[in-house]
Amino acid sequence: MDFEGIITQDRDLNALRYLTLAGTVVLAYDSLLTMPEEIRLIWPAIIFVLRQRTCFKLSATNASNYRLQKEKKASRPSQLIPKLIFICMKAIMLGAAFIFIAAFTSPVVQSKAWVLHSFVGTPYYSWKYSHRQHHRFNGHIEKDEHYVPKVLDADQPAHGSGFWEAVEDTPIFQVIKLAFHQIFGFQSYLLVNASGQARYSGWTSHFNPFCALYRRSQRFDIILSDVGLLLNLAFLAHAARTPPLSTGAVMRLYGIPWILLNNWIAMIVSLQHTDIMLPRYRDGAYTFARGALVTVDRELLGWQGKFFLHYASPCFSRYHLEEATQYARKVLGDDYISCDTSGFKALWENALRCQYVDAKGDTVFYKDKTGSARLRTACEDDLVPMWQ
Repeated sequence: MDFEGIITQDRDLNALRYLTLAGTVVLAYDSLLTMPEEIRLIWPAIIFVLRQRTCFKLSATNASNYRLQKEKKASRPSQLIPKLIFICMKAIMLGAAFIFIAAFTSPVVQSKAWVLHSFVGTPYYSWKYSHRQHHRFNGHIEKDEHYVPKVLDADQPAHGSGFWEAVEDTPIFQVIKLAFHQIFGFQSYLLVNASGQARYSGWTSHFNPFCALYRRSQRFDIILSDVGLLLNLAFLAHAARTPPLSTGAVMRLYGIPWILLNNWIAMIVSLQHTDIMLPRYRDGAYTFARGALVTVDRELLGWQGKFFLHYASPCFSRYHLEEATQYARKVLGDDYISCDTSGFKALWENALRCQYVDAKGDTVFYKDKTGSARLRTACEDDLVPMWQ
């Protein structure tokens, strides 16, 4: 590495330190100002999530008793609709809990975050460490950890050959591929590092404390994350075998909502950083500030789609997110990117347009299957960002 590169990295490191310090000061000041609102609004939410564990068995028992009372009656379509609404709403509630507890940073609440993440089926410390790496190098092709784009040479075809060449561009294939991504994408990333860095050797997994994702000093925390998930599975297995509960009752109250939860996580995380407008960088062009700008604010489940400021300053409080976003929009101008396209439509567009990036170049953009990189904003306008 040349001397200029060392100076650049040192400057970026100092900028990161100052941003972290400023964010910590703002967070402390904001916490003092909003403590009454936090006690009134946030604490009841935390208590509600914790009560899900305590009340799970009672809810399952009531559901099972209701099923036993109605099992002799003919099934009606009208009885299915409330169940589907309940399952969808519980999945959204679990998604909100996942996003909320992901913001826990104080050592005082680490144990609570471990319990809550284990409850929603996510290895807490494993996710925490890989997500921290993602924040440090967001948008960096070789160092980012989430949704790393596929890299192809200029003369390498973007699609397969033979049978796959004939079917992979068909709508039905794209629908099946997108459905698999939404249902199993997040868990595939945790299990085998799907959509993560391909340069790691061996079994790269959030459940493997000895993989290349983690340092030696972090191994105990990774094992603790695995223990939390095993305890959660043991609790669910015990509940499924305890009369009058059943496996079906556990699946209705937890299993299916958990599967739908993966849909929301995969959608929120992928749509934050995937768009033809957003660049990807290599060492020659990457800085922390540029990486923070590789984020799209979307109208998705209200505030859950707003992550631009979260990447600009990870310690930023989310209590006044809407107000702060308006100021950020004024300061950044065209470099602030937002989109009001619906979530599922944006997923479909990205699946067709964001296929791969070039293997050469310090700044690259997504290309479609034809090899075209159509520069556009997230909302199809004509704004030109400063990095061009």
